[in-house]
Amino acid sequence: MLKAVLFDLDHTLYDREASLRKMAQPLREALSIPEPVEVITEALLGCERYFYNEDFTYGGAAAIYPHLCHRLTLPEFEAYNRFVIEQLPLYVQPYPFTHSLLEEVRKLGLRVGMVTNGRRSMQLVKIETLGITDLIDHLVCPDDVGVLKPDPAIFLHCAQSLGVRPEACMYVGDNPLDDIQGAIAAGMISAWVRGDRPFPDHLTSPDLAIDSVDELRHILPGYPSASR
Repeated sequence: MLKAVLFDLDHTLYDREASLRKMAQPLREALSIPEPVEVITEALLGCERYFYNEDFTYGGAAAIYPHLCHRLTLPEFEAYNRFVIEQLPLYVQPYPFTHSLLEEVRKLGLRVGMVTNGRRSMQLVKIETLGITDLIDHLVCPDDVGVLKPDPAIFLHCAQSLGVRPEACMYVGDNPLDDIQGAIAAGMISAWVRGDRPFPDHLTSPDLAIDSVDELRHILPGYPSASR
C-alpha cells in the first residue's frame, strides 16, 4: 500500500511567479537596477522559460542572466547570482493549498518526504519561509548523497530514510526528466505536475498527470496498492 508521498520543491510546492513578483523590488534595490520595478517584474517572468534547457536539465541563474541583460541594466553575473542564492529563498510564496495539502497527506497516515536538486542551505531557508518545516519528515539534497536527480540513488536514499520501500512511495514533481524519469527508475509511482505542457514523447510517461498538486487531496484517499 501507499505509505509515503515525496515532493519536489521548486516549481512544485511554491508559486514561482508570485515569488518572482515579490523579489522584483528587493532585486532592484540590491543591484541598483535603474528600470522601474514593473519592467523588472515582467523581465523576470518573461525569462522563466530559460530556467530549464531543452533537454529539461537545470539552467537556473546562469541560463536566465544573459536574457535578463537584454531587458535590464544588470551588474556582473556574480552579483546577480549571489543575490539569487542568498535572497531568493526569502521571497518564496506558497500556493494557497500548500500547507493544507501537506497536512492532509499526513492525516492520511502517509510519510512526507522531499527530494530536491537545490543546495541544502537554500532549500532549508525556502522550507522555513514557506512555513512547512514541521510538515516534512525528511529532506534529501545532492549534498547528502553526491548525486542529482534523475539519478535514482537520491530517491532511494529518501525512501530508505523514511523506512519505506520505493514501490510504496509516490513522487510528485514538475520536471519530466529530473522528477518523473528519476522516480520511475527508482521504482516509485510517478505523478507529474503538467501545468499546460505536453509530456515529451521520448520519455517514459508518468503514472499520473495532474494540473495542480492540490489534486492529490482527491486522489490519495482512495489510491490503490502501490505495487506495480
